Amino acid sequence: MKKTTAFIMAILMCAGAFSCSDKKKEAETKTITVEKLADAAYKKGTVEIPDELMQIYNMTPCNNGEKLLIMGAADVTPAFYLADKSLQNFERFEIPDFDIGEYYNVDMSSDGNIVTLVIHEDGKVMLNVYSIEGALVSSNEVSGLYDIMSTENVYLGDFVSNGETVVAEIEGAYHVMGIDGSYIGEIPTETETGTFEAVGKDSSENIVCAVRCGENQLMLCPLNGKTAKYEDTDIIYNLPETIVGIIVPGMGEYSMYLNSRTTIYGVKSESGEAVPLFSISDSDLNPNAVNDYFFDTEGCLVIPDTDYAAFTVKLRRYVPCDPSELENIPVITIGSDYSPFITMEQRIEEINESQSEYRIEWKNYDNYNTDSDYSLGFSQFQQDMLSGSLPDIVLLDGKGCYQGLNVVKKEGVFCNLYDFMEGDSELNRDNLVPNVISLAETDGKLYNLPASFNISSLAAKTKFAEGLENQTIDEYVDTIRNLPEGMDVISGTNYINDAKYMRNYQFDLHSFVDYEKAVCHFDDPQFVKFLEYCNEAPFEAEQIDMSNMTQKEYSEWEYNMNTRIRDDKAMYVEFQMGSFDSFYEFKEGTMGGEDFTLTGYPTYNGKGTAINFESVPHSFSIPECSKNKELAWGVVKQFVSDDYYENYHQLNGFPITESGLAIMAENTLQPHTYPDTDYTGKYYYPSFDRPVEIGLPTQEDIDEMYDIIRSVDTMRTTYSYMPAVWEIVSEEIDCFFNGECTAEECADRVQNRASIALAEQS
Repeated sequence: MKKTTAFIMAILMCAGAFSCSDKKKEAETKTITVEKLADAAYKKGTVEIPDELMQIYNMTPCNNGEKLLIMGAADVTPAFYLADKSLQNFERFEIPDFDIGEYYNVDMSSDGNIVTLVIHEDGKVMLNVYSIEGALVSSNEVSGLYDIMSTENVYLGDFVSNGETVVAEIEGAYHVMGIDGSYIGEIPTETETGTFEAVGKDSSENIVCAVRCGENQLMLCPLNGKTAKYEDTDIIYNLPETIVGIIVPGMGEYSMYLNSRTTIYGVKSESGEAVPLFSISDSDLNPNAVNDYFFDTEGCLVIPDTDYAAFTVKLRRYVPCDPSELENIPVITIGSDYSPFITMEQRIEEINESQSEYRIEWKNYDNYNTDSDYSLGFSQFQQDMLSGSLPDIVLLDGKGCYQGLNVVKKEGVFCNLYDFMEGDSELNRDNLVPNVISLAETDGKLYNLPASFNISSLAAKTKFAEGLENQTIDEYVDTIRNLPEGMDVISGTNYINDAKYMRNYQFDLHSFVDYEKAVCHFDDPQFVKFLEYCNEAPFEAEQIDMSNMTQKEYSEWEYNMNTRIRDDKAMYVEFQMGSFDSFYEFKEGTMGGEDFTLTGYPTYNGKGTAINFESVPHSFSIPECSKNKELAWGVVKQFVSDDYYENYHQLNGFPITESGLAIMAENTLQPHTYPDTDYTGKYYYPSFDRPVEIGLPTQEDIDEMYDIIRSVDTMRTTYSYMPAVWEIVSEEIDCFFNGECTAEECADRVQNRASIALAEQS
């Protein structure tokens, strides 16, 4: 349901910028050039709002600006609040019989009443008016509108009312009606005056239309509520930017506010002059979200900042300041080739708001890419690296690579983070998980600090896997070829279709490459054995038709596939661990409580159980060129702090610190609560519809996972590492699968070509 709303302010009875129709014929047209806002600077703060208020749909001053009406979502939707003009106190009130229908939108008129348009499922359209005390004042069905609109997927957008006339955007068209429900007509898109762009109200409750009347020219025309047509005015603004959103009633010296995607403007009541007040471009606001705002009595912009994914909202307050006030505040830039994760955005926001020593900004190299060239961001990163102008903090992958380029090995580019840890009481080497952090080192130095890690392996029940700890490719293939009849290789829905290329991904072929020494071992007989095993499968997978399955049939099929390892119908299952919770669910759910062995992925060297940094959402490096290294280190620490591990849950893995692991372990031991049940344990989900109760973990379970973490001494590498090598491997394997060479010939060709590529990149 769409509930975007307009700001309706009825605070000041200022003279409008418009004359009556007769006088306009006599007056000369005045052209006003709208200047650009120069040197915009703001200090950002947050207004504290009630804890239960999760969304803000509408903010409207009322009672001559003494109060602010807020409509949003809390434990019910809509929820109504009255705040004082200082935004210090929020008082919730009820409208018991508020009608939301299928779609609705609200505005507030100068008489203090709440006006709402409601579209019901049967197509009936109602105009309801409520008092600020919550009583229904009037309710009228809109006649004539039902016949001209579709009732399917109705888009209800902008909504404006002055207590007599109502304008509603329905499916992109702007309809005008009387408060009594009478339908007046549709605002024309094109007239002799120009092209309609936006609608709203001024502080005197005149409904106003923004009309594009020429190239780079705009008029603010009064709407005739009796004819649904906008009238000419004697002021033309030289304003090339398109007006978006809704025109907002002004306060003080301004009759109204309007905004483009870059700027919010105020129109002065006396002169009609339009002046820029706030630069959206120079703020951190999404221009698509600037459609509900107001300026307080101090000239500060107050605007909701909504996170629709997390269903949360913050009320931002932007205080204009002289740019010189910010000149001496260092800016710490964090650079990456992707947009920040939700948790990272939240953390950056909290850090910026909690101190004034520095400010964090994000540099996304993806923004350099175009639709025709997706390599520009990577090129810019390389250019910045060569010129010594990288951001203060760079996010690399967990192995110190940027889009496959191993940059931490480039001498003199990044700082050794161990140097910052000397004498640091908050984060030092003693608090890092020792065997894990050693895998992130380069020649004993730490140029890249992952925030978290996972453990990757294959696992099998111990009764079937005696002697298969850290199996080689030879051992794996021999085991598969001697499986009991009817036993699958790997349990789970991801492995139901056996084919050449799918078998390929069961192996860790990176074990054939020693990246440190720049040598490879594809000429080993195990690589030939791997090729021959893969080649025994069909070229293409046999697809299972699920299109005719009912939900119950699919759930049953999914359940059976995911429980094959538990029921001794499959040999292996993937072990991807990033939390004590997932380990317990694997142990008691996937394995049914039976003893199991980590066999590792089949490798050349028998080291297939590995630490995996691939899914780490952020891993930090500080360039030597940074002029704010100590401040940058202070920022990095806040993403591996106990507070971060306690309060943020998008790590995609175990914390990199010992204290973070302890926090995660303690949280895992806590009982759970579920609605409408007394059960406090955990569930295992072999299918979504059939959860299995597995109880609560014990300290013994936690210790078992700790033992696994301490035992791993290998880092898992994937195909993004040295992509040139893996393009060669992929090409030659394709040739073998297509019958163009023997397994031995394929191995020789891969060995020769990969050796050259490694030498070139070393």
